[in-house]
Amino acid sequence: MGWRLPLDPLTASTVRVMTAGYPTIDAILTTLSQLYRPEIRSLMSRRDATLRARAAKGPGTLDDTRVEVLSEVSLDIDQRIANALTDGV
Repeated sequence: MGWRLPLDPLTASTVRVMTAGYPTIDAILTTLSQLYRPEIRSLMSRRDATLRARAAKGPGTLDDTRVEVLSEVSLDIDQRIANALTDGV
């Protein structure tokens, strides 16, 4: 399993694409990561904000093993695909 970095023609930026060695699985993972790109970015931004807030509380707060979830998002893949097909995305 590895990563390849093709150029995204829409944004002219590098996109990470997982290569599991199985073309069908690779295509599904790539498509899902592109379909949910806005949610992934938002999720990571909220995670980072949570980490910054915890770090501001003082030393050792990032070592708290009781903290398991830093951010989360609810996804409805059927609705998202329907929207993408309707919107022509």
